[in-house]
Order: sequence, then C-alpha cells, then structure tokens
Amino acid sequence: MTAVVAGEVATYRNLEPKSMLDETKSLIEAPWDKKTTDDLGTRPPQIQGSYDMEPETPVSSS
Repeated sequence: MTAVVAGEVATYRNLEPKSMLDETKSLIEAPWDKKTTDDLGTRPPQIQGSYDMEPETPVSSS
C-alpha cells in the first residue's frame, strides 16, 4: 500500500503477494469464459453431499 501511495507503483490494480496474481486473474476471468452447457447435469460436491445424506446423519468433524 505504501508503494502505491508513494507513487512507486503505477498500475491500477495491485495484489500482494505477487505469487497470487495468476490464480486471482484466472478466478476473476472464469465467469466470463463459462458456457451455459458447462457442468450441465452435475451439482457442486457440497450440494451433492447434502443430497447423498441419509436422514439423521450425524455431523462429522471434518
């Protein structure tokens, strides 16, 4: 932040640590690349897990 305020960094978007830059960009761009047919007929694992539960399934600690 201090480098941005001091004018040492001129880019509009700033992210630290720099090692997170590529992953963050891909996460931001992912919705723009998604097609309406991607993952059609499948549920996210967390949602599918709730469908697979038996009645009165105890909560696990994991």
